[in-house]
Amino acid sequence: MARPIGRSGAPWRVGKSNVASVLRVLAQTHPNDRQISRRDIAKLTGLSSATVSKAVAELIERGFVREDPAQPTGTGRPVVPLRWSADHYVLLGVKIVDEDQLPGHLVGVVASLGGVILVGPITRRLDAARGERTDKRALVAAIASFVTELQSGFRASQQPLGVGVELGGHLDRGTVVLSVNLGWAQASSTWEELDTFDLQQELSSAIACDVIVHNDVNALAIRDLLYGGAGSANFLVCAVYNNGVGGGLVLDGRVRLGRDGGAGEIGHVKVDTSPEARKCRCEGLGHVEAYATPNAILNTLAVRDWDQAVMLPATDGHARQVFREAGVRLGLGIANAVTLNDPDKVIVYLPAGLAIPEVDKAAAAYWTEITATVEQEAFTGGRRTELEPRPLSPWELEREGAAAAAATVLYSLIEVLEQSAGSDEPSIEDIRAHAGLPVLSGMA
Repeated sequence: MARPIGRSGAPWRVGKSNVASVLRVLAQTHPNDRQISRRDIAKLTGLSSATVSKAVAELIERGFVREDPAQPTGTGRPVVPLRWSADHYVLLGVKIVDEDQLPGHLVGVVASLGGVILVGPITRRLDAARGERTDKRALVAAIASFVTELQSGFRASQQPLGVGVELGGHLDRGTVVLSVNLGWAQASSTWEELDTFDLQQELSSAIACDVIVHNDVNALAIRDLLYGGAGSANFLVCAVYNNGVGGGLVLDGRVRLGRDGGAGEIGHVKVDTSPEARKCRCEGLGHVEAYATPNAILNTLAVRDWDQAVMLPATDGHARQVFREAGVRLGLGIANAVTLNDPDKVIVYLPAGLAIPEVDKAAAAYWTEITATVEQEAFTGGRRTELEPRPLSPWELEREGAAAAAATVLYSLIEVLEQSAGSDEPSIEDIRAHAGLPVLSGMA
């Protein structure tokens, strides 16, 4: 399925690890298509000026990078700034959004190599009458058709580096193991023939470019790492959705998936061992997800509308206690993850009413208890771990999710280059053997 990318299909002439280092620096220090010089790249990577120049020359030839006009420095030779090229390659991202525990609609974007959204977000509803919400083949066909629609927004000179797809659930290198949000489970499901459904492989066969499929929160972690949004190489991402809590783990500049893709799942940390522990949607008892989501909070309040819930006054003792308990449970899950992984920071994506509540509202107790519980319960060796709340509305969550899916394409290319460094040009089978990564066109 892989095909040559760039102006030449020839093997890489420069060491792949050096190319990967340059790509990482370009993404992390100069996202949004801003400029950077070869001199800066050499300082940040520790590579020699000659090595950087060779790597950059090949990236220019292949269409990843372009030069801007030389700029005088006052002394010495003028500096020739570099930036991501927008003339040749783009990244496609698709988010599968759930509705009523089934796939409901798709959200897609076209992004530049620097992470700028060029087209979208575009939404396409899935047609239940055509089986797109319950039949795997119909869903794959719908995503392939949607990708074709996204490609219609390209300039004539552009082509996709690949397609990133993200969804909520436990994924093992492209195979969905469990997604309660989408009605997916290996043992029993509303879907047909799901036990061995490798979504990544199915989509790669249906779409005329390479595909990478990721868990939604891992995709957010990849975007924060790739484009420097976290400001660290060691951090956790936690995302609170209406009915779920997800986690992503980044250590030493790598997103860690674990043996079967389940690393960092904060939502399924047990935080209540009492006989009254609530049942999680995964059938486990006392998990974070059973307490800390908007839906879980609504189930214990007198109101059933979330906008009304976050406006309940702090003088409402019952409401304040509900938000407080939810915050404590999530705080315990985060504290356990902090103790085990020792990150610099934890990025917590939250609905706006929980991330930036009004101080006179009961919902303010949620974030207050998260921070207090993490500070009290996490073992950090005396060093404080930063907690950063990031509010996202439902619309922003869909847009950022699709953009994060697009970022996984460039990240996966960098990973493949690093893992095949020092070897002969790898075969398709060799590349896929590296931690289950897909074949990306840029490897040709």
